[in-house]
Amino acid sequence: MFLTLLSLPCTLKMTADSSRELRRLMKSHRIFFKSSVNGTEVPPAHKETFEDIAALGGYRFDTYCTNVDVRLRQEPWRRHTKARVGWLSKRAAELFEQKRNEAGWRYGLENHVLLRFQIEVVW
Repeated sequence: MFLTLLSLPCTLKMTADSSRELRRLMKSHRIFFKSSVNGTEVPPAHKETFEDIAALGGYRFDTYCTNVDVRLRQEPWRRHTKARVGWLSKRAAELFEQKRNEAGWRYGLENHVLLRFQIEVVW
């Protein structure tokens, strides 16, 4: 889901009723989450991908910084990554509070998420 990809801040508080309603919906739609994946359960073809995902899960926003290297001239967008992520997180939290539907989420975020592709991709 889109909400999961954005990693909304943990400071969003749910009331007991809304939390209960979400659990009910998860149960009725048979949505379950595993807290972790055992290394033996991962198919060998996807082992590296799961390792990369686990490494990315260890990054924390507060400590993230842009690595300074020669590619910064070819990839100027890298300098602004943390600021863009911060803005997107705040905007997603606002949309979440407004209880937007998919169209509202897309209207509120899609252009900002795709901005880099519009700038760098030559049509």
